[in-house]
Amino acid sequence: MKILITGAQGFIGKNFEIFLKQKNYEILKFNRNDKIKKLYRNILNSDLILHFAGENRPSNPKLFYKNNTKLTDQICKFLIKKKLKTKIIFTSTTKINNKSLYAITKKQ
Repeated sequence: MKILITGAQGFIGKNFEIFLKQKNYEILKFNRNDKIKKLYRNILNSDLILHFAGENRPSNPKLFYKNNTKLTDQICKFLIKKKLKTKIIFTSTTKINNKSLYAITKKQ
């Protein structure tokens, strides 16, 4: 099974990758500095998406939208466009009901 991890350089992504490799899963990765074409190529080649990518302390507030809302939207639209039924496990936050920009963009 091939598993795509978004946010593979983050705390959750790195640790989940270690766990999954011990179980002999093939890991595909996507991180914030990767090109969107890599994401799409990885989606086409994955059996499961672990969507851990997110922004919680950016230097620029616009990155909340880009890395929390827009990335999730791009993943979903690509799956729909390609008529893929790849399962997604999405992580959010316990702060979802806060009024912070972080919580708002994770909820979107």
